[in-house]
Amino acid sequence: MFVFNHTVVGNKREDKICQDYSDIYVDNSFYIGAIADGHGSKTCIRSDIGAKLVVECAIECFRQFATTFLAENITLNIPTTRHCRNIIQNLTNCIVASWYDAINRHYATDPIKGLPAECVPHLYGTTFMGALVVGDYLILLQQGDGRCVVFFENGDISQPIPWDRRCEYNSTTSMCDADVTTSIRHAIIKREDVVACFLGCDGVEDAYIDTYHDINNDTIKNHCIMGGVNVFYKHLLVKIFEEQTNFNNYFRHMLADFAISGLFSKTGSGDDVSVVGFVEKGKVFNNIQSYKKDVELYELEELFYWKNDDIRSKKRKLEVLEKRLETAKSDLNIVKLDVLKKRKSGLLKYRENFYIDVLQASKNKQQAQQTFDNYKSQYFDLEQQCEKLQQKIRNYE
Repeated sequence: MFVFNHTVVGNKREDKICQDYSDIYVDNSFYIGAIADGHGSKTCIRSDIGAKLVVECAIECFRQFATTFLAENITLNIPTTRHCRNIIQNLTNCIVASWYDAINRHYATDPIKGLPAECVPHLYGTTFMGALVVGDYLILLQQGDGRCVVFFENGDISQPIPWDRRCEYNSTTSMCDADVTTSIRHAIIKREDVVACFLGCDGVEDAYIDTYHDINNDTIKNHCIMGGVNVFYKHLLVKIFEEQTNFNNYFRHMLADFAISGLFSKTGSGDDVSVVGFVEKGKVFNNIQSYKKDVELYELEELFYWKNDDIRSKKRKLEVLEKRLETAKSDLNIVKLDVLKKRKSGLLKYRENFYIDVLQASKNKQQAQQTFDNYKSQYFDLEQQCEKLQQKIRNYE
């Protein structure tokens, strides 16, 4: 199994302190990965430390769990039985207790005068997501936002960890919540059909316009909910297949660019980004052509969507420019008529001023005409680009 991770700092934080943290642990018989996203708020002033500590604690608890699991040849029944749930609860309790011990030890070295003891965990507030591949199982844990995406050999893609509605948009649950031991969600999957598992913080999903809503229409058919997130990971699978030994170098550079500029999206989230991946390289080949096609088609649809959006914007401005042109033409006609009236009335001594007015009105009309023509040309060019993209999309179907 190929396991990798990387974390990059975003560009929207003024202090440039990365709130994300990720790490992996690879043993001969099991694999561990974890990510965390510190809240970074004004009250969670040590959340970057909290994120690092929860990842370190989780990896150690996972390691101890895996060692015992293999030594005692534990079997996990799916769907989970009470015994299985108790095993998972013990694992989550270990992580929570270890994290609280770690933050309290850190706080003891640098206390804040007058801060009540019950407020200390909030200083270190962070989300957490972790995965353990051991024996025949993939064990997943999560507190807070971010997404775990699993790819299967039959082509299915799922987010197996139950979702918590408290973790949408700008809200999330946290390791510092009072109910953390009961609100950590989990999933257990049989490993045999899994191609890959990815853990990604919200810096991934926030880069895509279809994370929470379908934007499909007659032409765009792959921008369903989480379509962008799924394509992001399909792209990684394609690159793992193509790059082989050079993937880690590619991934580090790509993720840094992604945080700012996005990938198959108009822009990046600007947030810190962390990704952990577990990939069965031998199983990727069967679906690689499908992944490539999906990535290419999504990219075309994304371009089509934003060009159409640009057309809508330009159409409104074109209508405004057309009205300005009509006004300039009308003003010129009014000035010309005024000159004719003055001539007939014999006011020739004001002739110079009349001609200045005509020249200015004529100049205004010419400028309005040129602006309108240029913008109209851009508009028609965009329409042609959209038609070509639409045809390319149809050719994929």
